[in-house]
Amino acid sequence: MNEPAADPVGDMAPVGSGTPEPCTLLDLSGLRCPVPIVKLNAAIRDLAPGAALEVRATDPAFELDVQAWCRRTGNALVDLGKSPGVLVARIRKAG
Repeated sequence: MNEPAADPVGDMAPVGSGTPEPCTLLDLSGLRCPVPIVKLNAAIRDLAPGAALEVRATDPAFELDVQAWCRRTGNALVDLGKSPGVLVARIRKAG
């Protein structure tokens, strides 16, 4: 089965306090576990230390997965929110 592409795209998005700062957007909508975490791991490798990443996912398991992944990798989970059907996580790369 073909999965939709989920490559990071540069974007401006509020992170943490709501202050706009450069933030890479990673749309993982439609992907199921474990693919979102695999793609998140690959995307964060390409970022500079301290850079922000906004991840949007529709897999319900991603909420717990992203929290555990951040604890394990040392990256900061800046914000975690939900809108109908979409989980939005903002992560700052450790560095």
